[in-house]
Amino acid sequence: MPKINFTTKDMDLDEKPKKKFEPGDYHFKITICDLQIEDTSGVQSKWESVAVKTPEELAQLSGSRTRLSLALECWPLGAPSYESFSVLETIWFTEKAAWKYKQFCNSLKLNSDENLDTDVFWDKEGLVYLSRKGDDKYLTVRKFLTESKQIPANPSQGSASPVGEDVPF
Repeated sequence: MPKINFTTKDMDLDEKPKKKFEPGDYHFKITICDLQIEDTSGVQSKWESVAVKTPEELAQLSGSRTRLSLALECWPLGAPSYESFSVLETIWFTEKAAWKYKQFCNSLKLNSDENLDTDVFWDKEGLVYLSRKGDDKYLTVRKFLTESKQIPANPSQGSASPVGEDVPF
């Protein structure tokens, strides 16, 4: 067995205060992108990565639900990317949720009307508006953006709300 050559003996491991990120526009980079399908063939349904399925197995799962599971590395506009945090996001492939997939693709300057391979998403960067739901501790994706309205091109214009009318809720 390989041995771990790392100890915490001489380290100060006291809890350090973490930077609290506020709702607003953020840069993001996709660090994990996994297309998953729900396997309902067993007694209990389970989610599996499409990458581990053969085309024959996928054909048998038609009618099952499909989703894109993402990990986004996010950092504030104007800040270096090392001041980042992760946000997990799921995009469902249903007619009711198609708006979100289109918004996501537009933020990456990709055409959602084309069949895309998940490889095109890896390491892509875009803009996102993050907010909290109620008293939640964590920021979540509210909207994928094509441009930031938080920092106007002309500072005398003031700031606009980053949430547009094209969000159907």
